[in-house]
Amino acid sequence: MDRKIKRVIDGVAKHYPMRKERMLQKQSGNGEPAMARYMAYKMLSEQGIANTEIAISFEMKVENVTKALKRFDDWLTIYPELKKKYELIKAHTLK
Repeated sequence: MDRKIKRVIDGVAKHYPMRKERMLQKQSGNGEPAMARYMAYKMLSEQGIANTEIAISFEMKVENVTKALKRFDDWLTIYPELKKKYELIKAHTLK
């Protein structure tokens, strides 16, 4: 796994009360694991990592990464507290 990707996964997992393995599960449903994954996808995408590379790292389809990024962008628009949390985690993770 690429160092940038690993650093983002580790950084996001630190801020959620779950094991990193649970965050990486493909079928973990909604809730915090999905939120943490989507947050990681968004950070990686903002660093210039292609959706294809993200999909390979998380062992999933590119279309699903694209859908997750769209969904997370919608959530950031709707929930200002999530946007604040995302900015805080991003600042700690990508320093």
